[in-house]
Amino acid sequence: MLDFNPPNKPWKIPTLIANFTNRLEAIKFSFETILEFIELNQNKLDEERIDFIKPFLTKEETDTELKLKIELPLAQLPNLSKISKSGLNYRLSSPLVKRTFIISLVSEFDIFLSQLIRAIFYIKPEILNALDKQISFKQILEFDNLDSVKEHILEKEIETVLRESHTEHFKWLETKLGFNTLRKFDTKVWEDFIELTERRNLFVHCDGIVSSQYVKVCKENSVDNIKSIEVGKTLDVNKKYFHKAYSSIYEISIKLVHTIWRKLRPEEREEADNELNNLCVKLIAEEEYNLAIILLDFAFTEPIIKPANLQAKFLFTLNKAQTLKWSGQSSKVSELLNKQDWSVCSDEINLAKAVLLDEFDKAAKFMELIGNNPEKISIIHYRQWPIFKEFRGTQQFKETYQKIFNEPFEMLTEISPFIVEADKEEE
Repeated sequence: MLDFNPPNKPWKIPTLIANFTNRLEAIKFSFETILEFIELNQNKLDEERIDFIKPFLTKEETDTELKLKIELPLAQLPNLSKISKSGLNYRLSSPLVKRTFIISLVSEFDIFLSQLIRAIFYIKPEILNALDKQISFKQILEFDNLDSVKEHILEKEIETVLRESHTEHFKWLETKLGFNTLRKFDTKVWEDFIELTERRNLFVHCDGIVSSQYVKVCKENSVDNIKSIEVGKTLDVNKKYFHKAYSSIYEISIKLVHTIWRKLRPEEREEADNELNNLCVKLIAEEEYNLAIILLDFAFTEPIIKPANLQAKFLFTLNKAQTLKWSGQSSKVSELLNKQDWSVCSDEINLAKAVLLDEFDKAAKFMELIGNNPEKISIIHYRQWPIFKEFRGTQQFKETYQKIFNEPFEMLTEISPFIVEADKEEE
């Protein structure tokens, strides 16, 4: 029976999630940065071209028309050609770069999926043992040990799965893990995900020109507005589409991994809840409110929330409440918070609730009760947690903060290093 966990492999699910989300966020950052650079330089080049042409531009005006003529000295032709070539490069680079980032998003999902499948085999090796795989004696002799044979079989199975379509990937997971709902997290996100993966195929193989295969797969998955897209049409990418694609990949991946994690390792449910809560706080801090609400709504689905402990339930509720507040839906905050019985909660939980309800006098009293206690709430938490961002500007907060920490809030006492380590390559 297969039973091995190779060392120095990033197969553990929290590590897998952290690496995936960090890389996805890096793609989004790069997309925005590079597109801004291209647009800025294209605008500068347009101005440069106009300034270059102006001295050589003449007008011929009659009663009925205006003619513009450029009389360019032969010596200036190389300069005009250079400017024109640069302009062409920028005009072509913008759509090409946008396509490249869509391809990168789907590639990151594929990498994530391959690592998730590997994690599944390590956690539940009986799945691999049940595979009907044959290997010759001659092939066995080529390996150094039995673990190498097992690794070979594992890699071949992952390669076989990844050669199939993305729909088949999910069907494979459903079959192997005994699920029947992995494609039913949310109808709209599944449609967006399938359309995205098929559009990626068009960019890689067809220069973005719609094929009958694209239309067929999208129709099979009830993709919205597919009837208006005809074979032969060229598809492209704008900023709105990229951000929708980013959100779709992020959402479906996190929902997938958290569903599987809880299925395979029910004893790690508390850790999984903490990971999901922390990820949502990270999204809130980055003002990714739509994604945070989507994942918090997922946290409140019965398979997640029903077995969760009280602490996790309260944290999910507080994080959803602050997401609603910061996204301009303040009217829903009190309604959500008043559904819970908070009498059994700790001082730090009640502090967060008071802050969200703008009960700042009450919040200051809870601050005093907590005191200088880093195990509950540290000075860094007060400075950086998004839940306190309005409270930090009040007199109640500043006076209580100074009383607890013996310094004014404006002083910088300690800096939390926001350093994300690069992904470690598998050895």
